[in-house]
Amino acid sequence: MSDKPDDPEGKPRHTVMSLGGGEYVTVLEGLTAHHRGQNKEGVRTSDSRGWEAKADIEGGTVYGAATSGIPSHNEHLTLDTCRTLIHRLNRDGAAWGEPVALPQDSGADAEARDTRDPRRRLLMEVGRAEIDKDLWKRLDHEAQVALDTSTVEEAGHRIWEAIYHQRLRAHRNVVLVLNSIRTPWLALPHVVETFRRKYKADASDVGFQAVWIVGPGKSFVERLDA
Repeated sequence: MSDKPDDPEGKPRHTVMSLGGGEYVTVLEGLTAHHRGQNKEGVRTSDSRGWEAKADIEGGTVYGAATSGIPSHNEHLTLDTCRTLIHRLNRDGAAWGEPVALPQDSGADAEARDTRDPRRRLLMEVGRAEIDKDLWKRLDHEAQVALDTSTVEEAGHRIWEAIYHQRLRAHRNVVLVLNSIRTPWLALPHVVETFRRKYKADASDVGFQAVWIVGPGKSFVERLDA
């Protein structure tokens, strides 16, 4: 897994604006637009590294989900995902520093130190929120993928499959972080809320300290097991 810093100081660029009932978030030198109504919402996101993604939800149906751009080459955006989670945790009162990648067989992909007490570590295991290998192969070969229409329940189940896939790496000292940056529809509130109703207890029982999903920016970061 390889990562590039978001700016020369390695800090992600997040700006949030609320316009006409929607939220527009500049993230990773790109733009994410999120609009939510009573029974519908949508997301559009793009990035200076050359990818785009979009989806809409209405009446419990996920439609128009698509992702395109540069091939992923097994890129999990590990440190970008961890930085975004840390920004959310710090916004809630934590004081974690910059994440750093850990060697293989360390039991986690990355760690961050508490800036107030460096003896405290946040250990993070990062995996994709979407584990369909065919999707990533198609993105590698064709640089674009359009998904079939589905339901929010099916999207929630895909998140559960991603969590269950990581069960053998579970440890009570490690936080599981699901990267949904390139599949942002899985981090939309309608999907997350549906997931929690059905799978929250199961996610907690897998054995991680906590389970989070991280979309394109800190406005798309939600804990799944609590």
